[in-house]
Amino acid sequence: MLLPEPAIYVLIGIAAAVVLGTVVLFKRTPTRGKLHWVAVGISVVVAGGVAVTLMAASHVVRISAGLTVTEARVIGTASLQLDDHEVEITGHGSGITVILNESDRTLEVHTLVYGELPPKTLVPPDVTVAPHGSYTLHANLDYVGPNQGPPSSVSTKGGGKVNYWLTW
Repeated sequence: MLLPEPAIYVLIGIAAAVVLGTVVLFKRTPTRGKLHWVAVGISVVVAGGVAVTLMAASHVVRISAGLTVTEARVIGTASLQLDDHEVEITGHGSGITVILNESDRTLEVHTLVYGELPPKTLVPPDVTVAPHGSYTLHANLDYVGPNQGPPSSVSTKGGGKVNYWLTW
């Protein structure tokens, strides 16, 4: 199933409203009856379901022919139309980004290292995504597009940090 970014925010909003409603119910009514515990159960199920759904979802970044960026989350598998053929993408959990390039341009994924990484840390090399191709990045993208470039430095708190930038 493919969830567009607005649907993710709606899911989070629903979970927050259910939990907030339960808190208000506990604060406003003095007796702790069955209704209170039913509300707690519903809150736990809804909030837990949304959390598990988001943890199991992979990030999908789709670059259209006009270089417009759309983002979504894939849970399980989903079929998408990429150019003239159907592509099946599979969610591998959070921390995975699937990049779909529908444009005629080559995309670049730059690996940015800030600070000092521990010895023998494997840092993936920069990669390119061919026109009308796809790539699975085993990390989250931090910056997308030529206008959202990375800063020259970030706070690493004494260690190192690796960020990823998708640009064209």
